[in-house]
Amino acid sequence: MQGNLFPETQNSSKLLVQRNDLVNARFGFTTLEMRLFMAMLSRIRREDTEFHEVLIPVREIIALSGRRPSRNDYDQLERMCDKITSKKLTIRTSAPPRRRKRRAGEEDMGDFEKIPLMAYASYSSEHCALKVRFNDYVRDHLLQLNEGNFTQVELIQLLKLKSAHSFRIYWLLKQRGEYGERTFGVDELKCLLGLEEDYSKFSMFRIRVLKVAQRELAQTNLAFEFEEKTLTGMSGVQEIRFVFTKLKGKNSLPEPGGAETPKWMEALRAIEVSEASILAVGQRIELGHFDPDYVLFVIAELKKRKEAGKIMTLAGYVVDAIKNDYKLPEYLVRLQKRQLAGQPKEKKVDPVVYLMTDVRAGYELAVKRKLTNELFEEYLQRIYLAQGFQIEKNRLGIEAVVKRA
Repeated sequence: MQGNLFPETQNSSKLLVQRNDLVNARFGFTTLEMRLFMAMLSRIRREDTEFHEVLIPVREIIALSGRRPSRNDYDQLERMCDKITSKKLTIRTSAPPRRRKRRAGEEDMGDFEKIPLMAYASYSSEHCALKVRFNDYVRDHLLQLNEGNFTQVELIQLLKLKSAHSFRIYWLLKQRGEYGERTFGVDELKCLLGLEEDYSKFSMFRIRVLKVAQRELAQTNLAFEFEEKTLTGMSGVQEIRFVFTKLKGKNSLPEPGGAETPKWMEALRAIEVSEASILAVGQRIELGHFDPDYVLFVIAELKKRKEAGKIMTLAGYVVDAIKNDYKLPEYLVRLQKRQLAGQPKEKKVDPVVYLMTDVRAGYELAVKRKLTNELFEEYLQRIYLAQGFQIEKNRLGIEAVVKRA
């Protein structure tokens, strides 16, 4: 089966996010399982605090290139759902200790967790789609990743991949994107990919996994070369060193006063906010939680409070306010007033605006009441786009359908 991971109507600019311990978890997926996993990731919204059941159209998983699904396709989907709902991820919660007394023949592998990925998966013939939900045990690895140790990937890059192993290797390399290289032991990499029992000959692992990933990732922003390393006193290949072009990473900041240093970052440095907190703020800006001007607004407002003697340490209050969105409603009101003040005085017919979240809620209600069996994209086209509405985003990245006079 060939074809893209998602339909062309999907928002390819979306960011998919995982905590790094999930990126580095041990699990093996088939191509169908990986397509389902990525499709579910793409439906997580940054404001989600819990997992929801989602509908994944069949054609999105089996990539049918326009033909009708066959009985064999549905049999594959059923087998895939059976396997993926029973599959567990192995997540290392601590590295193996370097020195610890052990009994003869005993090997300490460090702490780990075995976590089920899926809560359930079912098929709906009415919608020709899978109904799926993540298990709550992976909530901390996928939801509310505003700060800390996580990796984000552009969906548009994943759309170029086909092999399940290529998806995993892309995520593993993207985690170290700012360094431009990453080295794995051969056994370590096979274990991460769920291939512990496969490819006893390295030559076959090279051909069927590494070379395939190299060919597919060459179409992305993470094209790589790899070096095979033999350790002193050993035979065969023990390590693989991936080398690729450095990406601008979430763990590196522009130098103070540099031409590329944004104003919000300089303002935080000026009040002695730590680099770690600046990185966290930058991650939230990159994820679209708020725009950079919001940071400047918070600093200006809290400086007034400090000058009035109402707060003592400015940096801590600023970081706390940004982290918890304390000033965001006030900022949005001021932003709206400023935009209205800049509009011409002559009479003007206001545009008709519906937030995309409200549109989707209306669609889900219509589906629930069995008023439609359309896909959301078809519903959106018929009810809104065909009537002259257009999809637009404001400065904060909030999506809506808008009809102007």
